[in-house]
Amino acid sequence: MKPLLSLLFLSSPAIFAQQHQIDWGTSAVTDKIITSDGSPISLAEFSIELGGFGGGFIPTAANVTDWVNNWEVFDAVTDPDTDTSGPKGETADGFITGPGATDARFVGTGFLQNDQTSSSEDANGIDTFGPNQQAYVFIRNSDTTGEDAEWLLYTSNAGDIWEYPTVAGGQPDTPDSWFVGEADTAIWGGVNGTIEGGGRHSDTSTDFILRTHTFVPEPSSASLLVLGCIALLRRRR
Repeated sequence: MKPLLSLLFLSSPAIFAQQHQIDWGTSAVTDKIITSDGSPISLAEFSIELGGFGGGFIPTAANVTDWVNNWEVFDAVTDPDTDTSGPKGETADGFITGPGATDARFVGTGFLQNDQTSSSEDANGIDTFGPNQQAYVFIRNSDTTGEDAEWLLYTSNAGDIWEYPTVAGGQPDTPDSWFVGEADTAIWGGVNGTIEGGGRHSDTSTDFILRTHTFVPEPSSASLLVLGCIALLRRRR
């Protein structure tokens, strides 16, 4: 008679996974996701990506022009989503709008392979993630820091630290869950109403969960008054 432990391993070959599941996104209900002036965001304009920075690069508000060149995509929310890279061929990424103009939510699921690469169709299949590499969510409507660019980069550094684990034979397949409610750091943009990083914004609300910021200062009321006076003088001339 075989030992009970041997029978357990024979009957449950998936106990030790060759993929590690990472679920990420917002909450299960729609919430306020906006741009720097309070406008809603959409997948038609913005990319929403989970990833990391290669080569030991650490993003700050002072080196934003180098972010995209060092950014490596682990998974992304796209529409329509055709990613079937999960062990059961499932698709779990999605962007859902709510009843309000700015209400939305998004969710994604990525799988870290035992060679530390991502199985997502949104990754390039070469970049590696971890072990202990910091994970970020990067939302943007442009790859350059131009006048109309709106960016948001956030992560969690304290309680629930978002770091890619080591994937090697032997660890249980317990998924990581990296959701915006746990985020405590915004390098650029705003998170959870009160956490603000770099960038400019004219929106003054505090009930948002995510807000992108611009790179160009919003025109102040004084500036607008000066511009109005100049225009009036030109008309009189």
